Amino acid sequence: MLEIDGSAGEGGGQVLRTSLALAVATGRSVRIRNVRAKRPQPGLKPGHVAAALALAELSGGRLDGAEIGNDVVTLDLDDARPPTRDEFAFRIGTAGPVTLLAQAILPACVVMDRPVTLHLEGGTDVAWAPRWDAYVAGHLSWLQRCGIDIEATLGRRGFFPAGGGRVTFALGRRVAPARLDATHKARQPRIEGHIAMHGLPRHVAARCRDAVADAGLLVQAWHEDSHRGPGTGFALTLVARERDSVWCADVVGRKGVPVERLAKDCVRTLRLDLDRGAGVDIHQADQLPSLLALGVGGTFTTRQLSGHARTVLDLIPRFLPTLEVDVTTLASGLLHVDIRHA
Repeated sequence: MLEIDGSAGEGGGQVLRTSLALAVATGRSVRIRNVRAKRPQPGLKPGHVAAALALAELSGGRLDGAEIGNDVVTLDLDDARPPTRDEFAFRIGTAGPVTLLAQAILPACVVMDRPVTLHLEGGTDVAWAPRWDAYVAGHLSWLQRCGIDIEATLGRRGFFPAGGGRVTFALGRRVAPARLDATHKARQPRIEGHIAMHGLPRHVAARCRDAVADAGLLVQAWHEDSHRGPGTGFALTLVARERDSVWCADVVGRKGVPVERLAKDCVRTLRLDLDRGAGVDIHQADQLPSLLALGVGGTFTTRQLSGHARTVLDLIPRFLPTLEVDVTTLASGLLHVDIRHA
């Protein structure tokens, strides 16, 4: 039984999700103590419980402690009997983010190496998690480059606090895995804008587009989704594409914050990645490593490693002892991350 201290690194839900995901993907039983110890309200939240229950179901393992508020979770994979069916449905029950739930369970599905369909319900565009459009445009594009056959479908959006978003992921068999090289610097990327909102007047979208233009960013194509999902909410995602590379920045609406400020913050974030010449945006730096480690490895450059990213990079070798993770600082100031099997 591998013992993991949930207070290590960023000390939040990332430790739990990554540990359980890697446990299922590698077949190693795990116990996580001090879950979310560094958060104002430690212990499991509904989204963490949903991830733990989903991974237990996918693996056929014995799960203990997966209740709201608990700070110790055990997943015993001895004598585990994974189900043979190919379709699963997992519901968070709140506006907890479906993108973080997907981030936890996709590694387990990838190693199954057979067609699997996942139906997830929760929040699609909420704070402290990748927004749906950024997750699909960014993360799934990189996974496809790694040889992972995956498609995503949005049924309806879910904003905070109503939740109720519904999404589907369809995974096929993995094609020949390719080592990822994500060090390309953007030169003249094509920019797309995605506005998602519900329960707000139409002029909000127009003001958002104007604010992006006023910030000096030329958007070649705008996409707007304003009629799917309960509750009231707003999210903006900016996507830059060039060759096989993609960079994303996103923001979610907050009460009392003008949409113009949100738009300018989003432009600023995207420009930081592009102007610095980073191969991936800062969010991919914490989303990609686990899947690279479970494949044939890869390398990427980023302008910053968040606490989440460093936590993931520290956890991976615990489950894959032969894996080597090197982080070096280039002359440009970018961080170069190399993940390879010894």
